[in-house]
Amino acid sequence: MSEAGRLNVVRCAATGAALLSAIFVLCWLAAALFGAIGSHMYMAMFTPTLPGSFIALAAGLCWSILFGAVAGGVLAVFYNLFGR
Repeated sequence: MSEAGRLNVVRCAATGAALLSAIFVLCWLAAALFGAIGSHMYMAMFTPTLPGSFIALAAGLCWSILFGAVAGGVLAVFYNLFGR
């Protein structure tokens, strides 16, 4: 595959981290404002604390950034590997 068709692993990792952290913050806001009706299961993937609490926001945000970065990086590596 040409260099133009390859994904940058660092950019994909940053994109995954940004995406999952944004989703987590939106779910945390929903849980903080309306209770843990629809967002508690997504939040439970990243933190065992009470949805809507500031501890859940801090811990879950750290874990979602880390998991998003790993997932984005792995996606780019496999994309580049299979595109050869």
